[in-house]
Amino acid sequence: MTDLNGSVFPYLNYREHYSREQPKPAVWRWTELAEQIAGSHHNERGSLTLSTAADTAGGCEIIAGMAISIQVVKPRERTRPHAHAWWHLFFVQNGTGTATLGEQQDATLLNRGDLILVPAWSAHHFENLGADDLILMSMTNLPQQAKLSNLLANEPDDIVGAP
Repeated sequence: MTDLNGSVFPYLNYREHYSREQPKPAVWRWTELAEQIAGSHHNERGSLTLSTAADTAGGCEIIAGMAISIQVVKPRERTRPHAHAWWHLFFVQNGTGTATLGEQQDATLLNRGDLILVPAWSAHHFENLGADDLILMSMTNLPQQAKLSNLLANEPDDIVGAP
């Protein structure tokens, strides 16, 4: 049998470790984001994720436990149904399309400015009905779930980078 040895350190060091600096204000200009979106790779789960870290390897959270990503669904394309342990709050930034959510059989029409809440484990997928890109901004608690080792998902196996 292997002995597993842990370690200890002073409680005040533990508290100091979790005393984070307050986040600093940040602004993402849509014109700059649109340029980056135009030049980025689009997979059916996302294109870009916002970060407040100067070094993008430093993290994808904009607030502890929360991230915002941008997903692009090209004209006449759709994402495949999936569900996972984290929630989404989608904001339709551009385009028109549909969302099929949860157990519903009929798709819900989406237009610029609409918000869509997708609770954890609620199946969802999108379809672009228009001639322009359907651009969805997604606030999610995926970073929080990752820290809890909860990246459970029911997604197609061939999703690149999918948890």
